[in-house]
Amino acid sequence: MYKKNKEKLNELIETDFLITSGTIVNVNVWALLGGFDETMFIDSVDFDFCIAARNAGYKIYKTNKTNILHEVGHSRIVNFLGKEELILNHSCQRYYYIIRNTIYLGRKHQGIPLLKQILLSIKKIILVLFFEKSKSQKIKLSIKGFIHGFFMKTNKI
Repeated sequence: MYKKNKEKLNELIETDFLITSGTIVNVNVWALLGGFDETMFIDSVDFDFCIAARNAGYKIYKTNKTNILHEVGHSRIVNFLGKEELILNHSCQRYYYIIRNTIYLGRKHQGIPLLKQILLSIKKIILVLFFEKSKSQKIKLSIKGFIHGFFMKTNKI
């Protein structure tokens, strides 16, 4: 699930989403699409931009040839209900933005089902409950982010 495909090392591979770190973006396209949604601040802002780019007819490509050390929290992989899950171990405050923006993304884009984003948020909260430290504060801020995600002003595309 989290391993590189070494067979496609030298190929460009079309993908739906990329994180912003280490990404090359055409500045003219970025400006044409209105840049990043600054209300998101962090987390999912890159997915939001990818959705806007694809909706405007642009394609997104990745390569496995380039490497960047990008440490996100203190992540680890666990087995949960027979599946590998990435446990992020972010700060308590970061969980607020993760959950808030996950819900906001589902409200903002018609192609992203809100129910799916709600279930994804609940799953993240459950994983915190089972596998992370500072559970009560992370869950408290996640629930606050969940509620705020429903009330953020969206700029529907």
